Amino acid sequence: METRSEVRGDAAHESSTMVIRSHIIGKVSEYSLNEDFEVYLERLEQYVLANMVEDDRKGSVFLTVISPEVYRILRDLCDPVLPKDRSYEELCALLRKQFAPQLSVFRKRIEFYESKQSFNETISEWYVRIKNLAIPCKFGAVLEGNLKDRFVTGLRRGPVLDRLCEDGQEKTLTELVDIALQKEASLKQQINAVVQDMNKMTVKGKVYKKKEQPRNEKKKKS
Repeated sequence: METRSEVRGDAAHESSTMVIRSHIIGKVSEYSLNEDFEVYLERLEQYVLANMVEDDRKGSVFLTVISPEVYRILRDLCDPVLPKDRSYEELCALLRKQFAPQLSVFRKRIEFYESKQSFNETISEWYVRIKNLAIPCKFGAVLEGNLKDRFVTGLRRGPVLDRLCEDGQEKTLTELVDIALQKEASLKQQINAVVQDMNKMTVKGKVYKKKEQPRNEKKKKS
């Protein structure tokens, strides 16, 4: 037989659970046709996890966050049953097949291997870009090695590339990125120092000219 304290404890626990679940964390916008469906599913999955949505309710949540246009498409795909009668996994599979672009892995790899750091692109921006380019390439176990090769060989010619070529291939991708970032920062400091020196020389030159001006005027008067 339960004591009053145990009953009160259970009631308090249930009450606190209800309070937690009544507080919605985050917001998921409607899915529209011009969005990347895989990226949208990743966001939706994090949303349902953060809000502790039970598995049997995921489908209902999904159906409420897709646009009316997408729902009509899904309704046609589910025929002869309604979308509400399908599981969350089935709904995702149907729309994934409908919206996921049919990409050529080899074409994506060509794009990856031919990528080069642009003139105004920082090391961080270059690293993020090749990481994104590698996603559809399906490199699997060789991803780290391919990213490392592309990161170094795709750098524009200059001090950063020269510095990385001094190291052996045993360096990890993270280590190479750190070295490149440090070299980039060092170069920026050197450039800033040169600019400051030039500005100081320019200011001194202007002051010198102002001091010389009265002498020139005296010569003209004489």
